[in-house]
Amino acid sequence: MSEWLGSGAESQDGHTTQLADWDISRDAPYFGFEIPHAPAGLDPEWLRYYFATKLNGSLEDLDLNFDDFILRVNSDLVGKYVNIASRTAGFLAKRFDGCVLDSAMHHPLLVQLRTALPTIAAHYESRDSARALRITMEQADAVNLYIDTSKPWNLAKDPTQTTPLHETCSVSLEAFRLLTLALKPVLPGLAAKVEAFLGIEPLAWSHDSTPLTAKQPLQPYQHLMTRVEAKQIEALLAANQH
Repeated sequence: MSEWLGSGAESQDGHTTQLADWDISRDAPYFGFEIPHAPAGLDPEWLRYYFATKLNGSLEDLDLNFDDFILRVNSDLVGKYVNIASRTAGFLAKRFDGCVLDSAMHHPLLVQLRTALPTIAAHYESRDSARALRITMEQADAVNLYIDTSKPWNLAKDPTQTTPLHETCSVSLEAFRLLTLALKPVLPGLAAKVEAFLGIEPLAWSHDSTPLTAKQPLQPYQHLMTRVEAKQIEALLAANQH
């Protein structure tokens, strides 16, 4: 920080008197800051997402309600979004060598998602990320309903249902790609992990009509995001009292 302030990138007025050494004797879970020789902080994208769900272009103050924070991150990001990949990627890897079914890329659910993307992008442009994310999570609900209805875990047990299984997993993972595109302005770090997993170039709004293809197998699925635990927040609050 001292080097950055001294580089001319930022005026030192009002900053130098506030600088202090890291207290690395405390096991403090800082949001997103790596403390030398100490455990990593909480995932900063949790906080980015939470605040983005509150921003609507107005000048209203934002409150950080930790109960709401835990519920929203765990429900939206883990339960609705990441869960799509975790429920279907394994079947695609084990049964289809990680390759999607190209003919599934025009499924009505995917058409619905692609149609929603320009509206989501427009809300970001108007600084209404709350509405953009609300629409995104509505689309995630539709994808999860599709998975629940298709029941890939049952299809995998029936040798006669290979094609429906392949289609279900392919549609779900292309939907996951599109949802990642919608979330990338808020969650760039998570989006980068998904891009590596899907084996695709960095996502941009113009990629809405460039679906996954059987020519590019997916990489082995790895855990993308953990749930927020109440004890982590309790530790954060306790550390700030010292």
